Amino acid sequence: MVRGRLLQDLTVEVTGPEANEVYGWGFGRLSGPRRLVLEPHEALYLVEEGRLEVERDGEKLGVQELLDLYASSIEGFWVRYVIYRDVKRRRLRVGRGPDDVLFLRVFERGRTDTARFLVMPLFEGEPITVGELLRRSRQSMDQGKQLLLAIVERRGEVIYYLCTETSPVSPRPGQKGGEG
Repeated sequence: MVRGRLLQDLTVEVTGPEANEVYGWGFGRLSGPRRLVLEPHEALYLVEEGRLEVERDGEKLGVQELLDLYASSIEGFWVRYVIYRDVKRRRLRVGRGPDDVLFLRVFERGRTDTARFLVMPLFEGEPITVGELLRRSRQSMDQGKQLLLAIVERRGEVIYYLCTETSPVSPRPGQKGGEG
């Protein structure tokens, strides 16, 4: 099992030859020779899967302890983690998104060059304006990607919606909609 150390910014550092091993699994970002940094959702996922042990001040943190720490320190962590875990369990490759709202890039199976989707997390019942949805859709399109809304239901299941922009056409006076 790989060992990591919780840093003050809540990321997890893996050093030595294990850093390259974990990077080869598709997790973290290399930060120098033989040093890898895992984002909180990556670290929790690997702990939950039994592939990583995280220590803080020499003490091992279990899944629940790590989850409690992250959920109390990072706004919206639980929703983002549930989505991340769901995508990883579907065996898709993910990368860090451009910001906290579009927090994940998702690659098509077999592709490693360019992500196809940017993921926007929402919790069931969480309001979002049409303007914000359009803005995020345009932001995704400007980067050559599609916007994927990931909605976490109260039971913890994730439902995905592909968000595409369309230009509705008004019927001319005297015509029925759809004709023309």
